[in-house]
Amino acid sequence: MRPVPTEGTNLTLTVPGAGRKGDLPAERCRFINPDPPHDEQPGYETAWQPNPGEARALANGAAVLLRVWGNQHPPVNIVVGEPNPDTAEAQLPASLVHIALGILYGHLEVHQSELALNPQEFLDLWARSLAQARKQAAQATQHAGQNGTSAQT
Repeated sequence: MRPVPTEGTNLTLTVPGAGRKGDLPAERCRFINPDPPHDEQPGYETAWQPNPGEARALANGAAVLLRVWGNQHPPVNIVVGEPNPDTAEAQLPASLVHIALGILYGHLEVHQSELALNPQEFLDLWARSLAQARKQAAQATQHAGQNGTSAQT
């Protein structure tokens, strides 16, 4: 998972010597203590976006692991944030994913001389493959409607 800024981000925590790679966008805020006396407590909130593989693992029931370095465990709370409407994907039908994977495989064959695609290039290929699969599914549905049959997607 990678840290991402949110609307409430108001500072960046840094690791000395790590450069921008160690930057952690955060929000310095106050939380209501869930235990009596329910007073406000200072804290930080950070947001973490799963990559597509992690998102699939989570959707298939994988657990979120919290790893804390050191000899003490600070109080923490892990919650699920609201989906980002710009990046959230609806649950895709298996047949559409199958078509998109076939298209992706075709793209990868074209790029086989560039075996070291960076993650962004791979995601761009997946997005193009998914768009092509959706277009094919829409065309199949339209064609089936014109012929009075049903299309499976």
